[in-house]
Amino acid sequence: TNPGGYSHLILLRWLWIKCITLRRDSAASGQGDCSGVSAPLSKQETPIAETRDAEDELHSLARGGLWTLGGVIVNAGATFAFLVLASRALGARNAGAVFEGIAVFTIGSYAAMFGADVGILRLMPKVTRESPGNERRLAHAALIPSIVIGLLSCVGVVASRADLAHLLVRRGNRAAMAEVLGVAGPFIPVGAFMSVATAGIRMWSIRAMVVLQFFLVPAARLALLAWFLVAGITPVGATIAWTVPLAIGAV
Repeated sequence: TNPGGYSHLILLRWLWIKCITLRRDSAASGQGDCSGVSAPLSKQETPIAETRDAEDELHSLARGGLWTLGGVIVNAGATFAFLVLASRALGARNAGAVFEGIAVFTIGSYAAMFGADVGILRLMPKVTRESPGNERRLAHAALIPSIVIGLLSCVGVVASRADLAHLLVRRGNRAAMAEVLGVAGPFIPVGAFMSVATAGIRMWSIRAMVVLQFFLVPAARLALLAWFLVAGITPVGATIAWTVPLAIGAV
């Protein structure tokens, strides 16, 4: 899940709330009435209260957008630092094997989600509003297929890692690529679970989602990479530093 991709939805939501706020202000002041007669005070109090609720929602939305923007920036910086450090320590051939393995892992994780992250993000508010108490069922419906497909992808990648390395690597280190796929493959269902679960968490707390996905996981990756740099880094070690933090976040 890339929450930064929902910035257009945040903008549309902000415009919608602003439009509702202006209409309610007009109704509360009596300008919206063609007869020019102001509404009774008892009828004006409700739009004012609803306007305050809309403004609170707008402020909450703005705070969530700032958290998401900050998280995206931090995550991008941490990922860039990880790639630079790993490539300098491993060398071109081994670093290429790691990055290609990470690419296969990422493709497998996103394929395993099958759009469940977007589905739970859009449907959870509707279920909470119209059918309270069924949020757990929706979460199960989104998570279980992603985990099952992720497990199937894991088996396929691990079983065919030598063939994939031969297919994808032309002049690089095919043996290292096969080892990387053997390590990264089992984490495909973990990556899918993590992305779908954080999309669901976003419904209740954008801050928790950002801290988990954009702060905790990148920080853990850099910490593990630093440990492997001291102990002696290998392509497998760099792959572990990239994938294991996802399991930590999923727990």
